[in-house]
Amino acid sequence: MNLSVERTQVRNHQDETLSLAKAAFLHLFPGAIIMMVFIVVAYFARGSELPPVFWFAVAVPFSLVPAELGVLLYLGRKRNGRFSLEGIVVNRRPLKWQQYLWMIPATFIGVVVLATLTGGADPVIYKQLFGWWPAWLNVSVVDENWIKPVVIIPYLLFVGIVGPLIEELYFRGYLLPRLARFGRWGILLNAALFALYHFWSPWHLISRVFSTLPFALSAKQGSLNVAIVTHMLANTIGFILTILPLVI
Repeated sequence: MNLSVERTQVRNHQDETLSLAKAAFLHLFPGAIIMMVFIVVAYFARGSELPPVFWFAVAVPFSLVPAELGVLLYLGRKRNGRFSLEGIVVNRRPLKWQQYLWMIPATFIGVVVLATLTGGADPVIYKQLFGWWPAWLNVSVVDENWIKPVVIIPYLLFVGIVGPLIEELYFRGYLLPRLARFGRWGILLNAALFALYHFWSPWHLISRVFSTLPFALSAKQGSLNVAIVTHMLANTIGFILTILPLVI
């Protein structure tokens, strides 16, 4: 897709701006579906030795995929007469490979720095507000079961690759361009609602708002692919760093 066509598509979708209420609904309803499926799966598996993070990974293809990719394909079929993301997902301007070499590391560093600076609030929020959260539903409780291959493989596949890919297509490729009425605040609104969408770990709200901003900023510049790759790296490397102390 050439640059002039991409700019035309972005302008067209900026004309399809969302009200605050509709924007909030479209950002949050997939999270509600994911949470409901996760609760059902985790509840019936609560006696299992496998940790909640495994059951969350199992829930992703049955909740996140249909709730987000399903909506995009439905809208694409309605718009194009076939299942297609054309005209639905924008911000996909192709870049030269040299640009990826600096934009992906720069975006990733931004994510790491912002997550580190704000992550100190997470345990405080958890202790003050979410001490009642059921253990069988707590994806943040890390134990030796995390290092089992049966846990690692589904997590890396569905939470490390599939989830970030579809989330970026939906949140930054579809929703973000339609927040144009909010001006520069649209980026922050997108990041805040994306953080709220994570109903399964609300104690990460503050750090997730700020660590999501680099995804939104790169996508806003037309670099959705950068946001996708960086999101995958963040989830994958974050998981590896979490289990590393258990294997050394």
